[in-house]
Amino acid sequence: KEDADKAEIAEARLRSSRSLTASSCQVYWPSWFEVCGAIRDKYNALGGPASFLSYPTSGNILNPGGTGERVTFLNGPIYWSAATGAHPVVNSFLHRWGIHGYEAGWLGYPTTDEILLPDGGRHQEFTAGGIYVAFQNAIGSAIANGPIRDKWNSVGGTAPGGSLLGYPIQDQIGLPDGQGQMDRFERGVIYWHPATGAHEIHGHILATWEVAGYESGPFGYPISSPTSTDPDTYVQQFQNGNLTQAAPGPSQVWVSVSGQSPGGAVSGRFCRSGVFGWNDFPSLRTSLDSWYPRDGRVWQVPSDDEVWKVWCHITDGKASIIKPDWESEEIRPSPRHDLADGTICYFRTSSTSGGYTIDFNVPDYTQNWKVHVV
Repeated sequence: KEDADKAEIAEARLRSSRSLTASSCQVYWPSWFEVCGAIRDKYNALGGPASFLSYPTSGNILNPGGTGERVTFLNGPIYWSAATGAHPVVNSFLHRWGIHGYEAGWLGYPTTDEILLPDGGRHQEFTAGGIYVAFQNAIGSAIANGPIRDKWNSVGGTAPGGSLLGYPIQDQIGLPDGQGQMDRFERGVIYWHPATGAHEIHGHILATWEVAGYESGPFGYPISSPTSTDPDTYVQQFQNGNLTQAAPGPSQVWVSVSGQSPGGAVSGRFCRSGVFGWNDFPSLRTSLDSWYPRDGRVWQVPSDDEVWKVWCHITDGKASIIKPDWESEEIRPSPRHDLADGTICYFRTSSTSGGYTIDFNVPDYTQNWKVHVV
């Protein structure tokens, strides 16, 4: 009964395919299915049963809506439409394409075969975008044609040794405001908004913007790409302000601080090494007058209700963070070494009788350093 059902299905598909095309058909024994027209020609050009597709598991099948045809093989299908021609879609590309609805989804029909890139990655073009698979990542990610892809290509795309951002690692998505879009790459992101255009964001500027809430935070969308003001410093403009990045030296530490001060909300991001004092933070000092230095440290005695977080971005893996305990104004340091980038080094809900201090110890106190508060 099961074999009879299969035979009936195959015959129905065969009759359907023959009604769609007058091109010659071919059977690839021991498979009983006929493959016809442009799909047959493509299959033969790839090597027929000896190709990576192996034997056919169907005849020509009319796709929903009558937009084209497909034939399935043991290792993937070949899809055809009059506008795009016949192309196989297999493995990671078939999986990612299927997530987005195959030919009926936003990507549309394939317009190329799978393309091998110089670094070992692969990509395949579709009517409305491309799917990219990095050599080390077999999942694949989809990126639409349009300003985000144009910007990505302008900063290196998949060029080996010349790509700023690397491969996409997630599909391009719409943002909560219903207007913007973004795509995440191996080394950064690209955000687009109709009013601001598409701009890449990466490095510590991206980390700061992330802490602030991305495009929904106080900075808003980027309105420029990062620009270099000197060999060590980059500035990027956003709708409501600028963010600055200084290139860390061998013994430098990036720190982000956020919380509520007696004068209101405050946030800061610093790049520094060695022991710091009061004059290192003129911008932060202006908005947070309860900070004051003592013995090479910065102290803060907050009011009730205050919550502070300190994110430590260690660039050389050698810095130590001393976290104090408070008891009769005595400090009991407990050092932590080799903190990973992004570790939350200290979190405290403070009271009028408490506070915190952070002491940065680095192996080399002779390094030059800059401070940038944003």
